[in-house]
Amino acid sequence: MGYILKAIFGKKSDLNPIILRYSKSKIIELERELSIIPMTEDLYDEINNFRVSNTILSFELLSENLEKEVLDLIGDSKIAYVESEFHGGKGGHSGIIWEDKKRKIIMDYDLDSMNKILKELGIKKESNKDEFDTVGLSKYRMTEDWIQATKE
Repeated sequence: MGYILKAIFGKKSDLNPIILRYSKSKIIELERELSIIPMTEDLYDEINNFRVSNTILSFELLSENLEKEVLDLIGDSKIAYVESEFHGGKGGHSGIIWEDKKRKIIMDYDLDSMNKILKELGIKKESNKDEFDTVGLSKYRMTEDWIQATKE
């Protein structure tokens, strides 16, 4: 069984401008005052306004248009975009952290990139868990599952 998550991460208050601007966005509150906006294809299309745009680095759903739109909305806030994919025990995470309307950190595809991003966002792990489990990211295995959970 695989694990796929593509999402924008941040404090709820920092993500609210995105939620207010895009009707296809849904905010999900995790533990430790962290929230995510799952990046679905519908949300990707809405943010990009169906315009063709180059993707950034090796990200699947992060385009130059999307980055510009998000940076215009978040102001000086610190948020991240992360793509995670695992199949048969193999895989990794990659991500980008934005702060002050610019790229602050780019995390290459790696097993521990998610935990590094979560640390950078201020998450302190519980004694018997890593940052990933501390915030509850193992609750669902697919991006769409997070959206479905908001409908129940």
